[in-house]
Amino acid sequence: MKKSLAIMFCLVMVLSVFAGCSKGAASTGSTKSTASSAQTANYKKEVVVGISAQITTLDPQAVSNVAHNKVFKLTHNTLVDLDLKAKKVIPELAESWEWTDSSTLKMNLRKDAYFHNGEQVKSSDVLFTFKRGKDGKGTSAKITAIKSLEASGDFTVIFHLTGPNVDFLDTLSLPACDILSEKALTNDPKEGYKIGSGPWVVSSYVLNGDVTYDRFNKYWAGPMKTEKLKLRYVPESSARVIALQTGEIDLCLDTDINDVDFIQKDKNLELIKYNANSIQFFGFNTSVAPANNKLFRQAIACAINKDEIIKGTLNGNAIVAKSYWGSSMFGFYDGFKGYDYDLARAKELLAKAGYPNGIDLEAIVVSGIRVASAEIMQAQLKKIGVNLIIKEVDSAGMTSMTNEGTHKAFIYGLAFNTAGDDIRRSYGQGSTTNRSKYNNPRVNELMDLAVAELDNQKRMNYYKELQEIAAEDLPIIPLYYTYEFAGARKGLGGITWYESSNNDISGVYVTL
Repeated sequence: MKKSLAIMFCLVMVLSVFAGCSKGAASTGSTKSTASSAQTANYKKEVVVGISAQITTLDPQAVSNVAHNKVFKLTHNTLVDLDLKAKKVIPELAESWEWTDSSTLKMNLRKDAYFHNGEQVKSSDVLFTFKRGKDGKGTSAKITAIKSLEASGDFTVIFHLTGPNVDFLDTLSLPACDILSEKALTNDPKEGYKIGSGPWVVSSYVLNGDVTYDRFNKYWAGPMKTEKLKLRYVPESSARVIALQTGEIDLCLDTDINDVDFIQKDKNLELIKYNANSIQFFGFNTSVAPANNKLFRQAIACAINKDEIIKGTLNGNAIVAKSYWGSSMFGFYDGFKGYDYDLARAKELLAKAGYPNGIDLEAIVVSGIRVASAEIMQAQLKKIGVNLIIKEVDSAGMTSMTNEGTHKAFIYGLAFNTAGDDIRRSYGQGSTTNRSKYNNPRVNELMDLAVAELDNQKRMNYYKELQEIAAEDLPIIPLYYTYEFAGARKGLGGITWYESSNNDISGVYVTL
């Protein structure tokens, strides 16, 4: 438990003004390169980044996941940002702010920020953004704390919250809260969301394919060190690594463990390894049979050998997860007795659930390492008579099926943010990330109590109880916490790899 980080976010509510330094020349995940620094070295004109996930939209309010959040950070800005290294909230489009009372936040916008269409970022754009966000699939569940929002002049906005919310500034830093241009969307309701105030301007976009960008030279923190940026969609890790070795791409994200050796043995490349603060899990659609039966879910949990999955898919390079919670997230607790691997107990629970002779269970899985995990689980569940039917889908298919609720079970992953209330993404009603369709009244109550509680210990107790309930209900069986790997050509910089999957790649460059 990183207590210092937790205390910092709690103190945000009681500070009258929480100011930070503006983005400067340092090349980190939460800072951008300035024009002056771009004069000191010779940089590759275009940087190409190999990505593993299909980009289905460029609208920050349409979806919220790791793959898309990286894309949204390129073109858009939020009101505030998180400096994970310094463990503090820092300015972005808002240069200063203050809590006028425990539920009212006044924010002053910077006056040197412009959208890609040349329009100055103003209060009216902020009001427009959050009004539109109420209907956004990736945004609506995150901004429920906002009761109303008003403008005081062109550069001051006032948030009136439904109650005290210690995580609200953290929420405002999420890409789902990127500020949009009212004029751009008014003029072009279908694609105006592409216009942001970030360091990169979209030059071309192929649905589920490549995205290319031009540097935004009027960016308030100064232009990036490279002129052009391309995200190249290459679904297979091995193909991305080959592209890295041949020089077709400069950065290979989401490298599979089986491809790590190829990067390590290439003298022209560097291997990057970091704790992603993300979890892989087996989830159920608790609104349909047989997954709506808690005893059935518990039986499945007892039949899954997590150590065997980690060894078989990642050569042991992961940590067994007991709680569905980020290890660096406020309120983390895993001291309860869970449902560990126990075949005898699994068979007993399955019989009590009404399936003594077993049953078929279909699970949707996105291709890659999760398919290998599913195949190991398939063999494990067969021992208790459960026939796991694996249905491979792409990321868009996963989103579509879980939104519609046509699935029975699924294997997926989630990268956690630092705020305790981030759990609302998975358990909150109306959230598209609540793919298990979980609805427990006490869990809902605990989330509301915790986010409004200024006393750290009381908040910790609320989250502890929440995790204990979820561990008993098991809408989601946590499998393991992952390390993530990336491959880069020598000379690549501009990114600090924090303990997070939401690393900001907008400042990336290659020194020649």
